[in-house]
Amino acid sequence: MSTVLEEQVQKQSLRAKMNTSPILQVSPSEKASLIKDHLGINFNDGWKLMPLNILVEGEEDKIYLEALFKISDFHSPNITWAGGASKIGGYLQFYNDMAGDLNYRPKVICLFDNDQEGRDQARKVKPKSIPKLEPKVLFPPRYDGETTDIDTKHRDEWEIEDFMPPELIIKAVNSILKKHSYKSIRKPQINNRGKRANISKGILKYTEECSAANNPDAPSFLIDADSRKKQICQKVCQLLESEEWDLNFQFSFLGNLV
Repeated sequence: MSTVLEEQVQKQSLRAKMNTSPILQVSPSEKASLIKDHLGINFNDGWKLMPLNILVEGEEDKIYLEALFKISDFHSPNITWAGGASKIGGYLQFYNDMAGDLNYRPKVICLFDNDQEGRDQARKVKPKSIPKLEPKVLFPPRYDGETTDIDTKHRDEWEIEDFMPPELIIKAVNSILKKHSYKSIRKPQINNRGKRANISKGILKYTEECSAANNPDAPSFLIDADSRKKQICQKVCQLLESEEWDLNFQFSFLGNLV
């Protein structure tokens, strides 16, 4: 804990001791609140701490997982999005202090993107520094079964979209391209997704390159961008509910989480 935060906790404890009320020390929840404010953690709709928790980087990660759990045979655990890989450590520290009020030791599965920042932040998760939790670091696998871990030196990078079936992501992308009067990604390009020259790229980067090749006279259409990711995520969730997809691989991973 930083010196500034320690001083805040000590001052709060001193005020409690001087007070005539029976509270003589800072409770774990009060300490957690100070940590939350100090680290700039914002509550979202998944701030609760349950026996099993999944902590992800971004809001789309949470939405994709919840959409898959909804149509699977598994009950969805508590899923929280931190707002970036660099904020996951702060959430773990916050949760560790919140757990002081609990009569169980919460499990927290941290899901990181398989990119440089994700791997760097994953290495910073130290179980000994958060003893009231049972943390576990994972990287969602790529749709073709490729996996990685903290110690693996992997030249390929992927995000949550690469965990989903590529046909599903591309169908969502094509619907957005059509709305903007751009030519769709073609069937041969979809089939070529798994080739070595293309598989090393994230699916969103690949679709962006395909779109540029298909629309040479049009302005570049950004697909691998945060604002577009939200649109794609929304469309994918609609397609998951309205159409049948082969999701055995994805469901198998969900089963390992719960």
